[in-house]
Amino acid sequence: MDNNRIGIIPLEPAQFETYIRVGRKSYSQHYLHLWKDREPLPYFEDSFSPAAVQNEWEDPNCLLFLIQLMNKPAGILKILLTKAIPTANVPDCLFLERIYILNEYSGKGLGKYTLDFIEKLAAKNNKKIICLESMQKGRALDFYKRHGFNIIGEKQLSYPGLVESERPMYIMGKTLN
Repeated sequence: MDNNRIGIIPLEPAQFETYIRVGRKSYSQHYLHLWKDREPLPYFEDSFSPAAVQNEWEDPNCLLFLIQLMNKPAGILKILLTKAIPTANVPDCLFLERIYILNEYSGKGLGKYTLDFIEKLAAKNNKKIICLESMQKGRALDFYKRHGFNIIGEKQLSYPGLVESERPMYIMGKTLN
């Protein structure tokens, strides 16, 4: 894949609606099975309401991006520049909070390109480790392992309405050279 066709664009207010639409759609394509009634409203209100996106965008520790392929929105990315994860004994990391790719763009190199982008951003911000949380079941876990992330802890999702067996998550980290 010609990586010149992939872009990671910092989110601007004029793109909030696109970010919300792509975020909700990609989440629904991958994660509805987590919810008892296949209804992720608590998560959508927390992550993909106009007010939530506005608040995240205004937070200087939070970076929001649209992932594009051939200038079309293909996914979203949310990064926290600084986060401590005491349960995994990580005092400071660059935290990959959200990377969602629409199904129709899977397998086109967007995930790897985005991880490379994140590593460069971490280095630019003098971060020695990148952390993220991954469901304990599913394709994302294997993807992160293939790209050098290791399990460094565990946690439970706390949203109401989740299927109990789907609450466990791994905390994963990758130390940069």
